[in-house]
Amino acid sequence: MTPTPLGSWPRVPDAHTQATVTRALAASGIVLHGGPGIGLSTLAAHAVLDDARELGRPELIHVPAPDRLDAEAAEALAERVRSGNARLLVESHQPMRMPEPLVRLWREGTLSRHEVTGLTPDSVHDLLSRHLGGTVSQQAVLRMHRLTLGNPLYLRELTQSLLEQGGLVRDNGVWVWAVPLEIGPRLHDLMRADLALRTEAERDILDLLALAGSVPLAALATVTPDTALESLRIDGLVVQELAPDSGPAGARLAHPLHAEILRDLLLPGRRHALLTRLPLAAPRTDDPEAYSRWVEWQRDSGENPDSAILMDGARAARARQRPEAAVRLARAALEHPDAQGPRRVAARVLRAEMYAELGRNTEALAELEAAEGILAELPAESVSARAVEDERESVSISLVRMAWQYADLDHHGGAPLATALERFAAARTRIGENATRTTEIMLVVGRLRRLGVGGRHDLTVDPIRGLLAGPNGRHPGSVILVPSLVLGLAHRGALAEALELADATLETVDHTPSSYHWLRTDLVFARFWACMWLGEPKRAMEVFSASTHEGHHVDPGLEQVGMAHISAAFGSWTNALRSYQGGLSYLEVADPRGSLAMTWSGYALALLLSGDHAGAREARVRARESAARSSREVEGEIAYKLLLVGYGLGDPDLLRNIEDFVDYAQGHGFVVDHVRGLHLQILASGRASRAQLLPLLRAAAARMEGPLAALLLHHAEALVAGDAGRAADALTELNGAGVWLPAPSMRLALTRRQREIAGLAAAGETNAQIAQRLTLSVRTVDTHIAHIFTRLGVSRRTELAQALSAA
Repeated sequence: MTPTPLGSWPRVPDAHTQATVTRALAASGIVLHGGPGIGLSTLAAHAVLDDARELGRPELIHVPAPDRLDAEAAEALAERVRSGNARLLVESHQPMRMPEPLVRLWREGTLSRHEVTGLTPDSVHDLLSRHLGGTVSQQAVLRMHRLTLGNPLYLRELTQSLLEQGGLVRDNGVWVWAVPLEIGPRLHDLMRADLALRTEAERDILDLLALAGSVPLAALATVTPDTALESLRIDGLVVQELAPDSGPAGARLAHPLHAEILRDLLLPGRRHALLTRLPLAAPRTDDPEAYSRWVEWQRDSGENPDSAILMDGARAARARQRPEAAVRLARAALEHPDAQGPRRVAARVLRAEMYAELGRNTEALAELEAAEGILAELPAESVSARAVEDERESVSISLVRMAWQYADLDHHGGAPLATALERFAAARTRIGENATRTTEIMLVVGRLRRLGVGGRHDLTVDPIRGLLAGPNGRHPGSVILVPSLVLGLAHRGALAEALELADATLETVDHTPSSYHWLRTDLVFARFWACMWLGEPKRAMEVFSASTHEGHHVDPGLEQVGMAHISAAFGSWTNALRSYQGGLSYLEVADPRGSLAMTWSGYALALLLSGDHAGAREARVRARESAARSSREVEGEIAYKLLLVGYGLGDPDLLRNIEDFVDYAQGHGFVVDHVRGLHLQILASGRASRAQLLPLLRAAAARMEGPLAALLLHHAEALVAGDAGRAADALTELNGAGVWLPAPSMRLALTRRQREIAGLAAAGETNAQIAQRLTLSVRTVDTHIAHIFTRLGVSRRTELAQALSAA
């Protein structure tokens, strides 16, 4: 499907805003306030149409341009509203000035006032999917939302600009943002009208803020008049803000896209002139956005900051999740005449880390090899942390970071775990007597984290507990191990303890900056699986998205895969398949967290449960191919999903594979996998074998916290008893806990959509609930249910559940 024409851009107000307007119009009326392109006119038009269906109300007067009312007309309108003879729907477009009589109406409470804000990321995803005619990757959605703040007009223009430039492309059926943003004529036109009306002083402020990001008000006051700043603030182009630590107030541009457009319009001479006019002191390095913009502004103006400033700028770009900018600034530091050996090594290591995040592992390895070349030329005494002013650039710290990066690259290359662990031992030998408390902790943390990534949680739980409880537990680097501990506890079946630890750490992390920018993502990932193994998929959604937390990195591919897992847990296979496809389109390019095998295995199971056997087989092959270079932190989850696929496809060696899975889980103390494996073994075995396995499942389930263990046991007991009714009820309960088992005979009788609807109906959902979940009409669901009953030979929902269970 091709994208819809520009004129048919589907802009529909969200349900919450519509409900707010409807309630206000049932009384005296409402003032809708918002910036340009935010959708006031669309919202008002919908409201007028909806209100026309209501009878017996006072006249509704729509005022789309209140600034055109003279004082007399505005006063007359106000009196009609106060007397109950009319209601008002006023569009207050920023920077429009409202007549004083209408302002008094909402100040006294006669009229409501609603601030219309931008679309949420979820709404942006839905809007883009409708416009582009297909699934949009989470990476593209988050980038577009960050730039437009959900403004529908800006979103439309940015989308069309990217399409014209070839920036938005379809990859395996999923729309991805494939190239850096190019500011073309369409985006320039967004600001031309505003810029043409601005005074020279106002334009200076806009350009300065575009370059600097945020500027203290006191500094602006030295070069621009207060009247210019106030005019821009009233018109909604500039906002004032307080520093997070109650420092001096500052000003910044209100909209990120304005900053991108203005920077593109500024030539080097203008940039240099502005830098000379407002020579700002270096921002604090703990404000990554301001610092990185300040460094880039100097370089764009022809200045050449010293290598220490360039390295701090590269670190700031990394903190802002701008790996390309970090690579550029680190190269500038590397090539600076004042850069000494240790700093050049640190620059190479930083570039290696950023290339790895971009999925460019060959270049990452080349940077590490170049760092080795520099190290070979350095004198032995330079290894000491005392040889440099900044400990972060000491050779000993660089050696530890190199060990971390080598270990990651080894893993992605399919090397055995022992190879990665040897990297840390070798680094400790090279550091020798120059080790500091920080390097010792980083080496221990690196080794334990690598064991967790390698799936050896049986070797990590007790050492991590000991480290966190000891004197080094308060070191900032030690908290990196909490996600591994959460997963280790969860694998042991201590799910309540795992969740308590995850929630407490997240509460701290969300209010504390961390130099390890993936920490929150790793915590959310660990907590997510603990909730799923507990049998509480709704709880897994509570803190899922990390996209709104400043300073913490987001893996858009992993976020989209998380959405796919959630959709699958609720039996929404169509949504699950779309999200898996979106996640795979991103992860196949860059997979910094090693999530490919998990994604392919989830996709394979979703394909199977939606009836696509050929697709499930192919996805299973891809999951197995990517397993060697993927994280093994939840290896049991991957294996379990692939065993379910094998069960649904009727693999001849299924029972042997399940037995191997059970033996491995039992041998390593992985209680969750042991319980699920025994349940699956009972499901796949004959009746005689089932009875022998049931006591083993009871014993294993007793060691696993949460409702899922009891539900699996209840289902197994019904199967052993041969009670189809109890088994059907137990299966419905398992569905509610996020566990969906393949039903072979259903696959043969029903279409993909019918299978999806049948599963939801068997889980207890009404036709109306199914229609809402799948975005269908109730009549369509009624028709599907009738066909399902006919094909399966049942007449009631209880019989449907039994038929699916028996299958």
